Amino acid sequence: MKFKLEHISLLALVRALITLPCNPSRGVEMGEAIIRIPRSLYEEIKKQVEKSSEFKNVEEYVIFMLRKLLKEKKEEAAYSPEEEEEIKRRLKVLGYL
Repeated sequence: MKFKLEHISLLALVRALITLPCNPSRGVEMGEAIIRIPRSLYEEIKKQVEKSSEFKNVEEYVIFMLRKLLKEKKEEAAYSPEEEEEIKRRLKVLGYL
């Protein structure tokens, strides 16, 4: 079964705040941080990861999804300076500015 990214809400991942169990044998490496998510969300992700061949573990999935979310935020359409000037001009003509 191919794992679908839509199974877990990106927003739920970002808003979540209960400790993810960490691998005690590995510990927290330098440059890493612990993220907290609800246990129920962790278990839901874990079930999906176990069905998937795309991710090895929950941590890998969460890192992938957060990077995807950040990339999408960066790619959101922002107005160019020229477009902003055109919008301001139109609003001025309409009497809003």
